Amino acid sequence: MPANVGVVRPVKGLAAPRPRSDRAERYAYRLDMLRGGIFLVILLSLSRIHIHIGIGGLRPVLLLVAGCLAIAVINPRRLNTGKLLHYWPARTFVALGVLACLSAAFGISLGGTASFFLRVYLKILILALLVIAVMRHTRDLYAFVWAYVLSCGILSYFAIFVFQTLDYGEGMARLNDMYTFDANDIATILMSGLPLTLLAFQTSKGVRKAAAGVILVGIAATIARSGSRGGFLAFLAVGV
Repeated sequence: MPANVGVVRPVKGLAAPRPRSDRAERYAYRLDMLRGGIFLVILLSLSRIHIHIGIGGLRPVLLLVAGCLAIAVINPRRLNTGKLLHYWPARTFVALGVLACLSAAFGISLGGTASFFLRVYLKILILALLVIAVMRHTRDLYAFVWAYVLSCGILSYFAIFVFQTLDYGEGMARLNDMYTFDANDIATILMSGLPLTLLAFQTSKGVRKAAAGVILVGIAATIARSGSRGGFLAFLAVGV
């Protein structure tokens, strides 16, 4: 076969097509219905914005997860399930789920443990495995990172402008309850989101970079208002 077969040659009068850079590919990326649904699930689950705007009773997160599962079952080619358990994060999630089931026998209340597993922990496992299953490449991962970053921004907005701190006496005031989250929950979410927000800030430009910068400031302010000692220690650990 001739060596020049397949080589793109410039046409006289027209510039030769230039390959798209990784950055251009990332900014040209669009979420499809399945991955867009997962994006919204992450956003709503962490930010609780659906409760703030008064549609929490419609159970939008549950409906979105059910819709994503339906799409995955109807069109499994949209998934990346060939090596779902090939990498350690997915295997770790499965192992933690099995361990949680086995440890229920050693708990104080078997019924309470089972109830927590079904109401809370099972949902986390399903979402985690679904996120892994729908990721095909780094652009999908980048989109989900931004879902987490935007959630941190919304939580920070609520903490600073919507919710008031509760006075505990002796000059101590801290956030108490933010749509099912307490101060320690907020600190945990934001400290997990801080490195992701830094990543978004470093790899973006323009409006996205400015948004990530504002969210970084909001995260710092929210940690201060939370009054969470564990959150402060986590802030130091993440900083190191």
